[in-house]
Parts: sequence; C-alpha cells; structure tokens
Amino acid sequence: PYFIHVIRSGLEVVASLHKASQNWERSYGIEECVGRWNADLGLSLGRIGSPNDQFVSYVQLSSDPETTLKRLLYGVGLEWEPEVLEDYGSTSEGIVTDTEEWKTDVGRSIRPSATSEQILTPEQIDRVTGLLDRRLYDEILERSGQQSGATRGAG
Repeated sequence: PYFIHVIRSGLEVVASLHKASQNWERSYGIEECVGRWNADLGLSLGRIGSPNDQFVSYVQLSSDPETTLKRLLYGVGLEWEPEVLEDYGSTSEGIVTDTEEWKTDVGRSIRPSATSEQILTPEQIDRVTGLLDRRLYDEILERSGQQSGATRGAG
C-alpha cells in the first residue's frame, strides 16, 4: 500500500479538530488536539524514506493542486487525468457518512484554509502556539523535500 502524508499547520489542525470534536460523543480539549498533532507528526517523521510513503504540505496542495496531485499520482504509479480536479467533489460525497457533518465542505474547491482565528480565541491561539512542536513540522518539510516557510500558521 501507498501512504500520502498531508502535512498541515498545527494551529489549523488543532482548530479544525477541536471544532469538529464538539459534535462527537466526547469533545477534544485544546491540549489533547495539540498532543494528537504532535504525535501524528512524530509518526509521519518516522516514515520519511519509506518507498511507499509520499509527503505533501497542505500549503502546496492548496496553492497548486494540479502540479501537486500530478506528482503524487505519478509517485504511486498512476497517470494524471484532469477529472481528478473536476470530479473529486462528487466522488467524495459518496464516502462522507451522516455522522461526519464536519466534512460537509469536502466537495468545495481545493484552497488554502486558515480558520483558526475564526474558531479559537486569541488566548487559545497563544496557548496552542506555545504547545506545538514546530520542530517536527519543519523537519518533516525539510527531510521530505517540501517547501518550508509554512510554519507561520498558514494552511
């Protein structure tokens, strides 16, 4: 099997996970969301160099989806087809269940997402920023050949 790791800003992941979990059986606190992001990055970092793993920054994917998706598809031995960008919305609708309300926008166009300021208070943003292990993020981007500079919180 092939694995594609989409590496996204910790602040944005924490905000999204925190918001989504409010509708779950048990919501996640800010610290728990940060712990999840830090742990997941640690797992991804351990996969760098594996022949079946590819890495992509969310910033790259959202700023240049066609080029990024072509690279990922070729990397797993698949050909590029323009329908990948045209039909993903209708395809994704079939895999979102009724219990995944937080995925309702999955069919929208691929674009940068910076929603942390809409979800978190300034105090929460400061707390999250202090708890994130940004070293992991930078190291993954560097070692996987992705562009860095996304550590400022974009994406």
